[in-house]
Amino acid sequence: MTSKKLTPYFPLASGWRLVLAAGFVLFVFGFIYLNYLFDEPPGFDLTVVLLLILMGWATWEVIHQFLRRTRTRGLWRILWAVGLGVLTFDALYFVLKWVDHWVLGSEPPLLFHMLFSTVMGGLVSAVVTGISLLYSWRKRLAMSVLENERLAREQSQAQLKALQRHLDPHFLFNSFNTLYGLLRTAPEQAETFLLSLGELYRYITQVQDQQVVPAATEWALVQHYVQLLRMRFGEGLVVDARMISADLEDCYVPPMALQQLVENAVKHNQLSVEDPLWVEIKVEQEYWVVTNPRKPKEAAMPSTMTGLSNLQQRYQFLTDAPVDIESEEHQFTVSIPLLTISEGPTEKHTAHADIIG
Repeated sequence: MTSKKLTPYFPLASGWRLVLAAGFVLFVFGFIYLNYLFDEPPGFDLTVVLLLILMGWATWEVIHQFLRRTRTRGLWRILWAVGLGVLTFDALYFVLKWVDHWVLGSEPPLLFHMLFSTVMGGLVSAVVTGISLLYSWRKRLAMSVLENERLAREQSQAQLKALQRHLDPHFLFNSFNTLYGLLRTAPEQAETFLLSLGELYRYITQVQDQQVVPAATEWALVQHYVQLLRMRFGEGLVVDARMISADLEDCYVPPMALQQLVENAVKHNQLSVEDPLWVEIKVEQEYWVVTNPRKPKEAAMPSTMTGLSNLQQRYQFLTDAPVDIESEEHQFTVSIPLLTISEGPTEKHTAHADIIG
């Protein structure tokens, strides 16, 4: 069970404030006694100032403790606080005035004195109540801002995880379609495909709750995924990868981002051994660029681009850099940002072509 530590209103804890107040009272009355010893009391003005400080302090404490503990709200809360402050100030003034009368021989408290005390107490109480309420409001506002930030952060993380998990059923459905096709056309490859699919899914379960993964790790996954696709489509699919490992150093992407682009290219386009589908993957100006020709499948439903919308939303949680989608008449290109955790100079090398398969 987590306990909440209450922060005192003043820098000192309540017990220490009482000790300090008691010491201050003794100090003030020491001055009063010192005045009594002399025919012409030295520093009487200082004594008056100290007494006023003591009265103001006590009034502040009473109002502060009332505002902390009361459940009253609105105007009544303010009126009660000011009223208690006035009563505290008047009571202290009345007591100190009698002490002054007994010790120094001044006149006893009169109606004029009490009216003056009430007016002064009202002013002090109004100021103290205003300051206390302002402090309390600013404190609640700061806590509200922190709470809203925490809720927004938790909501963003929940939305991001939900978007990531949307990949799971979609990818599983397409994988079973591929396995079904192999069982019909190449049963001897079905077992190999199933084992490879298990390895691929093991990777998915490891990264599905991560916001980003190393780009090199994602590329290794895509190479594995392309091999699975080629077990079904054979020479009907060619992936032209124009990059080297140096292009991916210190770079990160959302998990399954590149795999999803390759999957979309295969899902929405015709491919055959006679007319293979060429998918080009390259690194260009801190972007991973995937390009494929537009060869829509016959009688296919128009694409809703739900997968790309999902990917764009995932990137919005991570960076201001946009996911660039270019849909031309004969070509479709998607560019996703390569993210960096720490900026620094990187050595770039000349890229070479790597034809998978």
